[in-house]
Amino acid sequence: DRYVHDIWAQDGLAYAACISDGTIDLVDVSDPTDPQTISSTSYGGAVTHNAWPTRDGTYLATSDEVVGGHLRMWDVSNMENPFQVDEWTDLTSIIHNVIVLNDYAYISHYSDGLQIVDVSDPENITAAGSWDTSNMNGPVMIGAWGVYPLSPSGIIMTSDMLSGLWTCRFPAGVELESALSGNASSVARGESLRLDITLSNVSPSHEREVDVWIVAADPNGLAFRDGEPIAPLRTVSLDPEVSVQGSFRVTVPANLPTGEWSLVLRTGRSFLHPETQDRWIVEVLP
Repeated sequence: DRYVHDIWAQDGLAYAACISDGTIDLVDVSDPTDPQTISSTSYGGAVTHNAWPTRDGTYLATSDEVVGGHLRMWDVSNMENPFQVDEWTDLTSIIHNVIVLNDYAYISHYSDGLQIVDVSDPENITAAGSWDTSNMNGPVMIGAWGVYPLSPSGIIMTSDMLSGLWTCRFPAGVELESALSGNASSVARGESLRLDITLSNVSPSHEREVDVWIVAADPNGLAFRDGEPIAPLRTVSLDPEVSVQGSFRVTVPANLPTGEWSLVLRTGRSFLHPETQDRWIVEVLP
């Protein structure tokens, strides 16, 4: 008998992550009353935390929850003899969970938050996107704990042990480029400046409608007035692969404390979890 830390089953086959034994077990569960082990694969440095197959069952992604643990991809087309075809070792943080959906593996990677890698070629894993949910660094078991990219809405949910629940999309749909014109280095309270903005919908096939707003944040990242917009919120519709340009006239609140502030441009459909952010540093004068 083995301790199975995590398991996923599809098409009559179960993929069991045996964390204590450091093995990947493939189990025939076509008869749920009589499961039969097909193979049990051990490997160097194994602390097998979870396992997730591609939809066709040809390849398998695994995570090892240990310092130095990372994503591995396996060829399981011969279920009696799985073998590793690639691994992704770009980060020093510890991997936790991985879920494969279509061409991408979605990973909760503790102090490095959500990580997304392209596994369309399982023998050549490449980084595709990320969203850092944590202010932690290095190989600690604190940070992004779970990830769920399987919602019909396409929204990806990531749970962080300290910062809570985050939602995003991938591809993000809006890629933000921004520039600040005029007197950008300093501005007096009650006076205004102009922010020039470019928004690009990078999706080749989906129209996007996003909200755009601006908040002020201090050097510690704390938002002024609990993140209430300091410029009127706008809703922008973007056709596929189209960029739009616009400007905000931002008046600095009269009660904003003097000193260094970030004017933060946010986009998305949620005040709590914007999809993209960009910022400009200004000195607020009396």
